[in-house]
Amino acid sequence: MNTMSKSKNTAKEKHAQAYSVHIPKNIQIEWGRLFTKQLYGIGKDILHKENLLLQYGFTRKRPSNSSEGSSQYSFVDKTYKIILWGFGMMCATKNDGLFLGRHAFEPKLLKVNSLSPNIWEPDQISHGMLPKTTEETLLMLRLLKSIKFLENYENRVLEMCGESYRTESLQGMHSHGVHHIRLDKKWSELSEKFEKISSEMMSHVNCMSLDNGEKM
Repeated sequence: MNTMSKSKNTAKEKHAQAYSVHIPKNIQIEWGRLFTKQLYGIGKDILHKENLLLQYGFTRKRPSNSSEGSSQYSFVDKTYKIILWGFGMMCATKNDGLFLGRHAFEPKLLKVNSLSPNIWEPDQISHGMLPKTTEETLLMLRLLKSIKFLENYENRVLEMCGESYRTESLQGMHSHGVHHIRLDKKWSELSEKFEKISSEMMSHVNCMSLDNGEKM
C-alpha cells in the first residue's frame, strides 16, 4: 500500500469515529441492539392483520416493482418527518435529515432537498456524511430527539395488542427466543442519555464561547 492510500485510509478511519468522541461506544452498541429489535418488531407489525404502522398514522409507498427494494413508510408530526424502511430509518426537519441503518449506530447527515421522494434501497442515500465536527454532532443529537416517536409508537402497540404480542413478535430473532423486553422503556432511557450528552456539549460550547469573548 502506498503512502497516499495509507493517508486516505487514516483520514477515513478518523472521520468514521469522529462522533464517537461524544457518543460513548456502549451507547452506540446499545442503539444497534435495540434498533435491530425495533425494526424486526415493526416488520411483524406490518404483517399484523391490521398493519399497525398504518393504524398509527403512517402512509405507505411501494416500489412499482416489488423486487426493487423496501416499501417506504412515512409519518409526519409537528416537528419531524419519520421515514421507515426495512433497512433503516430517517428523521428529518424541513432542511436536515439523519439516516440510521438497521444494525449499527452509523449516523449519516443529509440535506433533505438532495433526496429523491422515492427511496427503496440504502444505496440511494449513500451520499450522507458522518458527523465530524461539534456542530454536526449537535445537529445529529437534535435530530435524534425524534426517537421519542419510537417510545410513543411502542406505547401504542402495547395499548392495542398487549405486552405478550410484542414479546412473541420478537421471538423469531434468536433460535433460543428472546428475554422479555419493554422497548418503550428502553427508548425512553436512551433518549435521556442522548439528551444528557447534548446538554453537556452545549454547556461546553457556551463556556468556550465565553472564554473566547473574554480573550478578545
